[in-house]
Amino acid sequence: MRKQGGASHSEQVLIYGRHAVLAALQNRGRRIHSLNATDEAMKWLDAHSTLCAQHNITPKSTPRTQLEESLPPQDKHIHQGLVMRAARLDAPNLDDWLAQNASAPATLLMLDQITDARNIGAMMRSAWAFGVGALIATDRHTPQETGTMLRAASGAAEHLPLIRVVNLARAITQLQQHGFLVAGLDAAGEYDITSLGEEQHRAIVLGAEGKGLRRLTREKIDRLVHIPMQAGVESLNVSTAAAIALYANYRGR
Repeated sequence: MRKQGGASHSEQVLIYGRHAVLAALQNRGRRIHSLNATDEAMKWLDAHSTLCAQHNITPKSTPRTQLEESLPPQDKHIHQGLVMRAARLDAPNLDDWLAQNASAPATLLMLDQITDARNIGAMMRSAWAFGVGALIATDRHTPQETGTMLRAASGAAEHLPLIRVVNLARAITQLQQHGFLVAGLDAAGEYDITSLGEEQHRAIVLGAEGKGLRRLTREKIDRLVHIPMQAGVESLNVSTAAAIALYANYRGR
């Protein structure tokens, strides 16, 4: 589906947790270098031996303590006995994606300098669940694939392209030229999020927590939309807001 990443250590990512590891095994475009597992997880992998063979890898039995030593401190207890080392997936080009997909109805999710890998992973999961075609983010302010991101995505990252662009404002203009209505999500938005249901091509832009949408982004979008909430609620976590917005958009199609 996407190009394979390079083999250098800087271009590799650790993938852990059963959902993320299984999704990577199912993705023929993911170049896998190694797979380590506890004895218990090795039994679980027996059911997926065909997928391992397709990637020409043999899982290696590894003590749990050794697996934990390879992971970030915050994630060392959530690997479920599986740690994979693989090449990162290359980001598709926006021009190429539009050439292949712009003729069909589509929903895109755009990230305006959202930097938290866990939030991005959670938004990938929601985006995949509600039929989003791709995520678009700025290259400089978006983290590379990490184990934290992929575990939060729960396999969605293997299916959903994360397109990286140099300039989000130019990407918005490019989408508009291809018939997309681009809406920014903001508590002060004039329109209800469900107003996008009538559009065949739409992109929803989310800003970073605290900062929200940047000024130039606000100037470029077609409309501001909001999620109706009871009075007194200031805001939602950005990944929660994304899930609600995408669900409302999905139901309105």
